[in-house]
Amino acid sequence: RGKFVLKEGKAIGEHRGYYHFTVGQRRGLGVSAGRKLYVVSVDPERNTVVLGSKEDVLRSQFCIRGLVLHIDFEDFTRLRDVHVQVRYRSEAVRVSGFEYLKKGIYRVKLASKVKAPAPGQVCAFYSGDVLLGGGEIAKAGEE
Repeated sequence: RGKFVLKEGKAIGEHRGYYHFTVGQRRGLGVSAGRKLYVVSVDPERNTVVLGSKEDVLRSQFCIRGLVLHIDFEDFTRLRDVHVQVRYRSEAVRVSGFEYLKKGIYRVKLASKVKAPAPGQVCAFYSGDVLLGGGEIAKAGEE
């Protein structure tokens, strides 16, 4: 068992184990605060689940690892019309920037925000209907 904590730091209840929750989740939390709450982050080291508003789970950037491309990396970074899809049923969002950070980790910057890119999820890069490649989300970018 661990604590549910609001983004502001206030504990508002207990959960049955952090591993039952994923970033962006709204249903099945088992806690109420008089407003809709979403999982903003999960902290296994502290055994806490951080909750906040829908706006708190929106991100304009995130990091990926395990990038696999079907075209040359230099060609990929030169393309102007690249979109990324972070969930199967979500709409693809235009990529506004892409940079190598370290040890196979890349930062993906977006032209508009996406809901809850969660560590462990996969994302796919497209140009029109052409799949360019993909990778695993390592962490959501700090806003």
